[in-house]
Amino acid sequence: MSNIHTDLSTVQVSVAPNTATAGTSLGVTDAQAALLPDIYPWWGLVRPVNSKPTRANSEIVKVTGGSSTGGTTTYTIVRTQGIPVTTARSIIVGDDISEVHTAQKQIDTEKKDGWENPYQSWTYNAADKITVPSGAASIYKKGDPIKFTQHGVVKYGNIKVVADTLLTIFVNTDFVVEDTATYPITLNYYSHQANPVGILEYFGYTPTLGKLSGYTSCVYNVCGNKITWEFKAAIKTISAGAGQVTITPPVMPSISGLAVGISAYNGSAYTICYSEFGSTTLTIWKDVAASNWAGGESSVTLAFSFTYIF
Repeated sequence: MSNIHTDLSTVQVSVAPNTATAGTSLGVTDAQAALLPDIYPWWGLVRPVNSKPTRANSEIVKVTGGSSTGGTTTYTIVRTQGIPVTTARSIIVGDDISEVHTAQKQIDTEKKDGWENPYQSWTYNAADKITVPSGAASIYKKGDPIKFTQHGVVKYGNIKVVADTLLTIFVNTDFVVEDTATYPITLNYYSHQANPVGILEYFGYTPTLGKLSGYTSCVYNVCGNKITWEFKAAIKTISAGAGQVTITPPVMPSISGLAVGISAYNGSAYTICYSEFGSTTLTIWKDVAASNWAGGESSVTLAFSFTYIF
């Protein structure tokens, strides 16, 4: 069973950092590591064994990961944390380390804007993907809003897929993830709330169209595991050759073959079109009888607003 937090657990350092005041890892025995959190990150206090912590003898560190080899759990640490920052201690074998509730953690707890600090580094993987430390599924879930900053621009999005070290976000026309080699990701947050402060009401989306000459508007909103997708194509033309109109949605429904009705003007009269989600697209026929569109039809208008589970 994983420990998100632990109480009254002070253990001894068994492997000191390779540089006492600057090294970024330390070790404890596996038996003692079982008394500490194994969900990261967490805040640690390092001090002389059996000593009362003071600013003169202690250092607050952020523990960002841990792994076990040969009976020792080695932790990766960020040094000199705290408010004000603590001074780097010469960490030695036998020092005490324990989880501690820090001022920064309390500040984050008291925030009322709905955003949570994961205390993790995020890096670019692709325009719609962010690499995160292992264990993402224990922190994030699909639909979660995210917020981060690149070169002074605050960006927002929603998580589409969570993998162990990768967050795939919904593609939108408002924000993309840029290469962190040029533009590092800073001030990164997530939220389990539907509407944290600052999140856009709707995100723009560029669909791929089949047999339809264009579209007027296409936006979406994500709330938990549900998406509302709104689309309008006003006074457009059907390309040559009989067939069906196809549109790629921001995400496919969880139920394959989901069928829906769409309000339309088919070039000559107002009607309801039969439509169905396939494997990658929404297919739209000309009417409820699933008739094909005739090539070259003009003045076609399609409009819909769907809410579905993804």
